[in-house]
Amino acid sequence: MNNAGSLAAAAAAAGGLVVLLADTDKLWLDTAAAAAVVAAGTWWARSMRRSQEQDMDRQRNGDRGLFLRTMNHHRHDWMNDLQVLYGYIRLRKYDNLPDFLDKIKDKMHKESQVSKLGLPSLVLYLHSYRTNGGTMELDVEAAEPLDLSLLPIPLTESAEWLQEMIEWLGQHSLPDEEYIHKLTVSFHKEEQALTVCFDLEGRLDEVRLKEMMAKFSRIYPELQLSYTANTEQEEASVTCHVPFHT
Repeated sequence: MNNAGSLAAAAAAAGGLVVLLADTDKLWLDTAAAAAVVAAGTWWARSMRRSQEQDMDRQRNGDRGLFLRTMNHHRHDWMNDLQVLYGYIRLRKYDNLPDFLDKIKDKMHKESQVSKLGLPSLVLYLHSYRTNGGTMELDVEAAEPLDLSLLPIPLTESAEWLQEMIEWLGQHSLPDEEYIHKLTVSFHKEEQALTVCFDLEGRLDEVRLKEMMAKFSRIYPELQLSYTANTEQEEASVTCHVPFHT
């Protein structure tokens, strides 16, 4: 082979080596990029999991604190009732006992109805409403012992909507200097739907109510909410229907 041929062969070999190195570098870069993406995804997933765990821990701790405050509040109420009962007995005011015992019996019945609603977050919210600084007097009724968790409705969304609805009514009932507003929430199991009635001893702005119910429909489309309302009198009422998912 002459010098020209040798140079050509050497040049070809060098070119092949450059191409090979270039391909190798490209492969290495692709591999490194893929590894970086996987590492970033893994880090993000772990970070999100840690964040979710921290949020759950904070929520659990918050729920525990709220539960303890609620229990202390109820214990204080029952101690007051017992002191009144003892006072009537000690002072021999026996005529006062039947009415007071009926009051205690009614109180126990309503607390039992709330406890049997079956949605833990909702039950805790209703029991703790006064403890947690509720702006109204809240009364809860059920036509019969009702466990919402057994109904074919979106359970999490139902619990969240009910709490937000009560909060909204407390914040947007029109002010009245003469008395504190009272809200009665009653649950009724119909053939094809859960009906929840909100009866407010106070006035509501009908326009704001329509806006809020439209917002609830957007936030909780799974509930397929429908409602009727009467806001023309001093006592407003809103009746909501959550159809069963069959």
